[in-house]
Amino acid sequence: MMKMIQKLFQIFILIIAYNRMITIHTLSCMNEKGHPVDSFIGYKVPKLEKSNDSLVRNGLQYLYVIPSSSSSSTSRSWTFGQRSLNDSRSILGATLKSILKNENNKHYNLIFYNDQKPSTRTRSSSTGAHAKGILAMYGKTGFWLLHSIPQFPIVSDESYEYPKRSLNNGQSFICITISIDDRQTMENVAKHLSMMRPNIYSINLTKNFLRKYPIYEEFVDKKRHKSNRRPNQLIQTISSANHLSFTIFSKNHKFNHDIYADLIAQHYQDDFFAQSWRNGAGEVLPSDCTYGYKIFNVNSIKIRDSIQWPYREDHAKWTISVDHKRRPIVCLVDLNRMRSQFSRGGGAICLESSANLWNVFKSSIYDIESCPANKVRFPSLDWLSSLPQRAWRKIDDVKQKCGLKKSKKKEK
Repeated sequence: MMKMIQKLFQIFILIIAYNRMITIHTLSCMNEKGHPVDSFIGYKVPKLEKSNDSLVRNGLQYLYVIPSSSSSSTSRSWTFGQRSLNDSRSILGATLKSILKNENNKHYNLIFYNDQKPSTRTRSSSTGAHAKGILAMYGKTGFWLLHSIPQFPIVSDESYEYPKRSLNNGQSFICITISIDDRQTMENVAKHLSMMRPNIYSINLTKNFLRKYPIYEEFVDKKRHKSNRRPNQLIQTISSANHLSFTIFSKNHKFNHDIYADLIAQHYQDDFFAQSWRNGAGEVLPSDCTYGYKIFNVNSIKIRDSIQWPYREDHAKWTISVDHKRRPIVCLVDLNRMRSQFSRGGGAICLESSANLWNVFKSSIYDIESCPANKVRFPSLDWLSSLPQRAWRKIDDVKQKCGLKKSKKKEK
């Protein structure tokens, strides 16, 4: 009997050791079943106190979709999370718990950044990028998680926990599993971070990793490569571990324009719907039909018939092309459509050519903000609308500067 108990105990120890080895030797985006996935996009529902659903009522319901390289195999609608967002078995909890709880995470390569880092007041830092995310690499793969959640995640804790202060509003997140041997992707992610200059609050990069990718040394040394010829924006491509292609946009404070209208829309030469946080100080940007490509603010979201919320309760940041027939584009973004965000670094991750994914977001839009009639300039001169938006912004900047100079002369 004792021998049998000893054998069972040994088997139990081996199972634990095997599971630990799996955890240690692979990092990737995970689904609710704890299985690796190539990528996922998630949407946290705001706290809606009148809802009959307890998860929605407590601000802990999330939706997700798993993109695929085949548009037909991507879900046509949101999947409702079966777990509370505060559960370690939720899609975020399952992805993050190994890097937050494992005693061997000192061997992981980790970069945590957030303009509203944990254990601080809710107010956003006014320096560095307006961006939140995690890069985690170990062994052959890792993941890059871009999100909009303030004070998340808490690294010092031994378990996963969703921050209580971020329960009220809607949030967005995207996770991409990447191969550590994909040099182009790894280096482009580094260039993206370097361009936007995020507020890194926890970092651990091993010597082996830095030998392989010395481009990441600047984040450890906290030294930025300064150059007068340094561009103020970048547009690059990265690939997931299963070769799903993404376009990433990056800007620094010198870009000084709206990332939606002046970078994303200009690159794709298309009109876009945009959802972002448009509350508080900083001058909210209205829907823009002034220049070549239109940006329509999303006013409200509706999921099924029972879940609906206004933009004022939504901290999520995403944008999609207006016409999916030309090119269905879905982007998850760091920045808000506020003038104060012009002088902040930030970026976006965009996925193209997935009509089903585009439809998931488009079907969620309940109402949009139309363009103010008095904001449309030169309606009779159609050729002027073809000028790049940035050119018009430059003209406006010059006018403002000239106006300031004249007023100063009068004061003297």
